[in-house]
Amino acid sequence: MAIRSYCLEIVADALFALHDRNNCLDSVTTAVIDINVKTPEDIGEIIRRVRRNQGIRQDDLAAYIDSSHVFMRDAERGKPSVQLGRVLRALDELGIKMTLQVPDAFMQPKSKRSDK
Repeated sequence: MAIRSYCLEIVADALFALHDRNNCLDSVTTAVIDINVKTPEDIGEIIRRVRRNQGIRQDDLAAYIDSSHVFMRDAERGKPSVQLGRVLRALDELGIKMTLQVPDAFMQPKSKRSDK
């Protein structure tokens, strides 16, 4: 648990300068850190830390993504049933990019089996 918290602090510190009200990146060069996310709580903690470091209130972030403060509260608490699309909009608004690593073999089209 201590390692995860340390990593979240690093990403929050590294990403806090990425947001402005026009959704443009600042001219400041920042480091980007990969974080292994395994639970909704992990994503919620990242959203909370980055939002706070940028000085954005929960209800303001909710307004930026056309949502409510209740949604933001639930997302930051890691509630597993929140809408994924809204979480992705919140991440984007905060300047957080999410990447999925998929093994190449799983992305290849399946060959059609012929019934013989």
